[in-house]
Amino acid sequence: MTIPLPNLQAIQTRQLTTYRPYLQGDSLGDVLVLKGRPGPAEDARQPPFSGADGPALHTALVALGWKANNWCGLLLRPNGQVALEGAPLLRLIELIDPQALLVVDAVALNVLAAAHIAHREQSLDAPDANFAHNDIAIDKNSTQSTKSPGMDVTRPTATTYPTTPSAVRSNFKPGHRYALSGRQMVYVEGFEDLLQSPKGKRRAWSQLQALRWRPVQ
Repeated sequence: MTIPLPNLQAIQTRQLTTYRPYLQGDSLGDVLVLKGRPGPAEDARQPPFSGADGPALHTALVALGWKANNWCGLLLRPNGQVALEGAPLLRLIELIDPQALLVVDAVALNVLAAAHIAHREQSLDAPDANFAHNDIAIDKNSTQSTKSPGMDVTRPTATTYPTTPSAVRSNFKPGHRYALSGRQMVYVEGFEDLLQSPKGKRRAWSQLQALRWRPVQ
């Protein structure tokens, strides 16, 4: 008797149903974009990333070498919904399992940092799962360059690693590529606000260069 294998993609899709108000795009995509603060479109009760930031992200990610429509947008605080943070946020990230995280405002960065700090405090007996010096690395080559360097990274030592969300946030510089719990992670400061002017667009594009697609080693 042949036992059929479970359709893992279908199972994953069903598990994501609860999070639909927070998501936009391909929930199985390689890039997960974290947005903390609703923009004008979301304030008008439109879906996440339906403002200027959605098309801009699509265009930018394709230009950076990622497949078209291969990204998922996650709005952490939709109007009328409970804020997504802490352990539920980390579980959702693992469920989507992207190759890269793109954090597009300070609110999202703060929520992500706080979630990892809380997880670290609850998992002291499992250091490989912690948001600690074994899980964060700074790519020394990602300085808003248009080049595509390899993951040459430097890891902070345990004695200097920050232990509060604000301290963690200060370690993440816009336009640099980091390795966060096995994934690429890039922070762009206020992406949607930067789209309001040509100078801001150039600044956003410069910071996005760190997320240029690289083959998985």
